[in-house]
Amino acid sequence: MIEHDVGIDGPAALVERRLEITCALVHALIARPASEQPAERAEALALFEQLTLPAAVFDAKHEPRLTNEAWRALLGGGASFPRTHLDAVIRTGATIHLAELELELESCVARCAATVRPIFDGAGATTGSIVVCTVIADALVSRELAVSADALVWGGPVYGDPDYFNSAWGAYTCDARRFARLYAWKDAIHPDDRASCVQAFDEASGRGRAAEVEARVRRADGEYRWHRIRFVMAPGSRWYAVATNIEQARAEADRAELLAREHTARAESEQVHHLQEQFLAAVSHELRAPLATMLRWEAVLRDETADVAVRAQALAAIHESALSQARLVDELLDASRVLGGKLDVDLRPLDLEGVLREALEAVAPAARVKQIVLDRRGARVLADVQADAARLRQVLHTLLANAVKFAEPGGNVTVTIARQERSISIEVADSGCGIAPDRLPRVFEPFSQIHHASGREGGGLGLGLAIAKQIAVLHQGDLTAASGGPGRGATFTLRLPIADERRARSASSNGMRR
Repeated sequence: MIEHDVGIDGPAALVERRLEITCALVHALIARPASEQPAERAEALALFEQLTLPAAVFDAKHEPRLTNEAWRALLGGGASFPRTHLDAVIRTGATIHLAELELELESCVARCAATVRPIFDGAGATTGSIVVCTVIADALVSRELAVSADALVWGGPVYGDPDYFNSAWGAYTCDARRFARLYAWKDAIHPDDRASCVQAFDEASGRGRAAEVEARVRRADGEYRWHRIRFVMAPGSRWYAVATNIEQARAEADRAELLAREHTARAESEQVHHLQEQFLAAVSHELRAPLATMLRWEAVLRDETADVAVRAQALAAIHESALSQARLVDELLDASRVLGGKLDVDLRPLDLEGVLREALEAVAPAARVKQIVLDRRGARVLADVQADAARLRQVLHTLLANAVKFAEPGGNVTVTIARQERSISIEVADSGCGIAPDRLPRVFEPFSQIHHASGREGGGLGLGLAIAKQIAVLHQGDLTAASGGPGRGATFTLRLPIADERRARSASSNGMRR
């Protein structure tokens, strides 16, 4: 017998409580009055015999007076409980709990927890003891090997037959002989897989390190299931085999993945619904604002007393509002084409300088209102680009209009053109509010401005940059964004391939300011 001071983590308190309750029940059954009828005493003994935990009653000389069936099945007829603990209880009269001890049986070693309780006579003298124990090998082995409770585990001495099979093994194979020394565990392995298992066992025992193999293990119904079997050497010259159901693990992984996908799909669906609500609200607002302006100035036009200047102002306001609505409708149509992959471009050799000049002239009035300086830098490019004039103008206007909109009054918007081998780059930089690092990767997503409703400076649906990005890609080019962060401005770079290298040439000149 070898005793350990280390208890079981977690369930130890529950094991101890169960043993104490069973001890109290045994004491109540055996401490019946002498005057009790034989039938009642026989009933008490029958209850004692039927206890699921191994229990025994010893006299003061440590001779067994009573043992139940569970005790005899575990310890055998000739086995006895260690006298050291029985002596301690008789001497002190105190109940002791043994968190972990090993009982050396005839064919194996049983690892148990036990509670020993004294028996007193009427005068208070200790006349014997009650022992109740429970096998805890499964919990200890699982802890030592760091495996789950449902893993199949068996083992034995390095130079001997297996002497341990855990309860999971018994439940899986329906083998009741958990401590059968001569049980051939190989019989539960598929015949085609036994050789590989023996080879893995020999490798582990020979090298002293773990070895793994995949093999089929027979269930109680005769069916085989694939397991990953790991053979390990443990302290004390023992070996263990741990079999984990691969099919079950894969099924659980598939189920977990399915649940994760379902959760993701639900979250995405909720996000889409939320964005739809935000989109409808934003579209309604953007359509209503110019419409309200037109209706208000239309009432002015109906007023025959209004002078010519006011009527002209009304017509100009209605015209601007109509253009605003037309641009919004065009953006929505383009966004629909982008999402559906139906946005087309007509690529032809095009003079980039002419398109850029038109875009700058289009935003110049808005820049003057905010006293923003439009600074055109870089050498004049005489090379053509392969582009769709209307679509390229749309991209440049989007970049310049955004730069003017987000630049602070009195600030700068700089346009820089540079030749880079077979392509031309156009940088549009502003001195405005900048872009936060977490928002920068999403500036080209459709409705990105709606995603951040609190940051919808100047209105809009956040469609312009998404459409511009797609147009750049259709031109076999690219559109990127950079920013130093909030308050440090933003730079958008458009790169387009040169159409005809033979006409490509650059002329040095000073930067032009507009």
